[in-house]
Amino acid sequence: MLPPERGKRKVKISECLEKNSVFPELVSTSKPDVLQELSEKVAETVPRLNAHRLNETLVEREELCSTAIDSGVAIPHVKFLDISNITFAFARSEKGIDFDSLDGEKTHLFAVFITPENCPTETRITLLARISKILGQDDVRAKLLASKEASEIYNLLIEEDEKF
Repeated sequence: MLPPERGKRKVKISECLEKNSVFPELVSTSKPDVLQELSEKVAETVPRLNAHRLNETLVEREELCSTAIDSGVAIPHVKFLDISNITFAFARSEKGIDFDSLDGEKTHLFAVFITPENCPTETRITLLARISKILGQDDVRAKLLASKEASEIYNLLIEEDEKF
């Protein structure tokens, strides 16, 4: 986890993703259940983060517009008052979930960003752009889908993040 950026330095995903925030297999099969499962898993790794409130916030965000883009990727992202550090989590669903994606396909990869309320917009946009670039690569998505262990997924994300 990383405090909100204060200078011109670009934040990297590797600075806010921890190994225990990678979840190699979601068990949920519906969008509401995925949001609940993600909330619970992330809350277990972040002190002071309330799973119920996080779930409510993620659901509200999804009601505005789905964060599922295309190619099996969703990037749920929210501002959250009760945290002081940027938090990134990553989850995978081998079966895929109907997450209201732009292309109508099932979503398999979930990159979750939770930023403090006072986090600069530029920082949020930078992080979203970084993960979008990484997950926009066909070969990276294929490797993430083939990875069964959290450590494999974590290492691949960090390796790809270093390229930018």
